[in-house]
Amino acid sequence: MNNGCIVWNDWQIRCTANNGMITIRPEQFERFEKASSDAYHRDLSEFFRNNCPELVERMDDATLNERTAILVGLSRSFGITSPEGTAAYVALGLAAGPSFDTEPSVCNFLRMPGAPPDIKIRVLFARTAGKPESSANG
Repeated sequence: MNNGCIVWNDWQIRCTANNGMITIRPEQFERFEKASSDAYHRDLSEFFRNNCPELVERMDDATLNERTAILVGLSRSFGITSPEGTAAYVALGLAAGPSFDTEPSVCNFLRMPGAPPDIKIRVLFARTAGKPESSANG
């Protein structure tokens, strides 16, 4: 569009309708990214609070938000980026503990070549969530 189009270009927004320009400094962009991440973590925490209370009932909101933020960051280290994959990773982390992915079989599965990480974590979640408790314990 020629009128009112916003073009991202090296930290600048160019308004072509009136030839005006606004510069967004890197620190401003970083603040925006942090605010966006914080909101995402709160929304995901709220999702688990409302839909899986048994996973999070022992945590207050601040602890849940902190744990969610940590788990989202860890999920990214495996290349997990989809909302479904991220939610599955966070759910496993809330259920089994934030270091569940250090278990060699889990880590190796998530890192092995083949299917995309988002698919692998969803398969792992489905297999884990579908196990009867008795077989999961021994």
